[in-house]
Amino acid sequence: MSQPRVESPSSGLSPVASPTQFAAETHNPRPSQTAPPYARDQLPSKPLTRATEPGPTHFAPSSKAGPTTALQAQIYNEMWPIARVRPDINFRSLFGGAIVSTFPIRFEDVSNVRQVPDHQEAFVDPTRDESLMFELLDLKTDVADHGSATWFLQDLANEQDAEGAVVLEQSEVFQADGLRFRNNPGIITTAVGQMAISKGRQGRDAQNIVKVYLANLRLKDVTTDVLIIGYETLLINPLSESAATVGAGLAVPAAQTGRMPMSEVFKNAVQSFKVNDWSLFGAGV
Repeated sequence: MSQPRVESPSSGLSPVASPTQFAAETHNPRPSQTAPPYARDQLPSKPLTRATEPGPTHFAPSSKAGPTTALQAQIYNEMWPIARVRPDINFRSLFGGAIVSTFPIRFEDVSNVRQVPDHQEAFVDPTRDESLMFELLDLKTDVADHGSATWFLQDLANEQDAEGAVVLEQSEVFQADGLRFRNNPGIITTAVGQMAISKGRQGRDAQNIVKVYLANLRLKDVTTDVLIIGYETLLINPLSESAATVGAGLAVPAAQTGRMPMSEVFKNAVQSFKVNDWSLFGAGV
């Protein structure tokens, strides 16, 4: 696994209860602050077929968790059936088949067109400038479980040199019974935020507005923090390179175009996340 990332300043995000005028842009895979945990050519090869579909990953509130919202409950318990009845959603193999998740086939593998760090998997829908990322990091032992997703959201905002970054929602701590290793379940927290960020190497004058969905799955027995991050475009700056492809201005809601909204894409990806081969996290596992 990679070395723990350096903690970022705490001034990145201001918790608020209501959305702001800011909104989203598609995210390029962020540069790694850590060494890759493995080489892609060393990953196990496990082609995924319908005959080997994983069962649902069920999440239950931790005994230490506080009240949960309906949105949080949906993330963990309601999304599994969708992958079985919607033809636009499929099981996707991650990290050489060691991990699987489900999300719409409209999200294309970024590694087919450019290099992606070995500890990341990145997918993008170029027609909507939306993206979905999976990232493996060393466990941040100095970050408490409660609010860990918000900490990583802040870290992301700092890395992206974001402006106007706000937290819209954060969950309590949940127990992930479907992610058990040595009979110990993983735990999960989620956070949703909005921020203004530039794409690639463009400057602040080309910032787009992004809604960011982030889940932190903590697998403590293999000392790993898993991040699942969804980026939803809300507003594209005319100066952004995305404007040439998607068009500048407010994004058309996905539901109006017959596509699954990013909030649902994120819920489905989190709920169906499953580890097939725990040796991914180290030779001694």
